[in-house]
Amino acid sequence: MAYSMSMDAVSASVRPRLESAEMAAINSCRSTGMNNPQYQGDCQGAVWVNNGYAAVAVHRQDNAVTAWGGGWGSSADRASQEAINRCENQGMGSCLIRENWEINPGPGAIGGSWGG
Repeated sequence: MAYSMSMDAVSASVRPRLESAEMAAINSCRSTGMNNPQYQGDCQGAVWVNNGYAAVAVHRQDNAVTAWGGGWGSSADRASQEAINRCENQGMGSCLIRENWEINPGPGAIGGSWGG
């Protein structure tokens, strides 16, 4: 999954290789931003998962996103809680789930942040 804070947009991609999935998600996010006057070139990889769930949480203040976080897990609840924790760890206050995705759920869920 990729996320743009300026547009509050989530993009996702399913690919057999991690690198190609990240690039496809970011490219999809950038494509969404091409005709959006709010877009500030801020698409970035949020989280990846295989056989599990991924989520993005956001904090809004005055109708603007001020913090966000991505999470993954073997259940939607785990992915959501991790995303909320990462968002709230930025110190802006309470965060809510923006998007939750199911990616081939099954045993052996693996995932992480892009680049880490």
